[in-house]
Amino acid sequence: MIDILPFSAKHLDNFKPRKINPPDILDMISESNSPRITIVDGEETLAVIGSTYLYDGVSEIWTVTAEDDLLLKNIKEYLRILRIAIPNYMERGNLRRLQITIPTSFPTAKRWGEALGFTCEGVLKNYGWDNKDYYMFARYS
Repeated sequence: MIDILPFSAKHLDNFKPRKINPPDILDMISESNSPRITIVDGEETLAVIGSTYLYDGVSEIWTVTAEDDLLLKNIKEYLRILRIAIPNYMERGNLRRLQITIPTSFPTAKRWGEALGFTCEGVLKNYGWDNKDYYMFARYS
């Protein structure tokens, strides 16, 4: 059963993030000061989600997901949870804008962002940790 839990470092013990993430992503998650939640399926971590406050009314959300086979097995439930959590997060945080960046090399990137109610605002050239291009998506209140 899929569940949302407050983040705990123990959620990283057996977590295998997708290879599109920086090599030190588990350390970055552990050391982050941002609010984080974990989406789990039983004992398996599907994703860790957090946000970075940019300024009043604006935050950027990030997500680190499990390897494709585990995530794809649970994709419909994962999307359902995010579709509920994102508007709730925006309302509780009094946000007028929530943004995400997604690698353009991720084949379903645009559909993913749009399925979550975000609008693609363009491409950020050489933006990521990997010096690759990323889509900038935003969702407005």
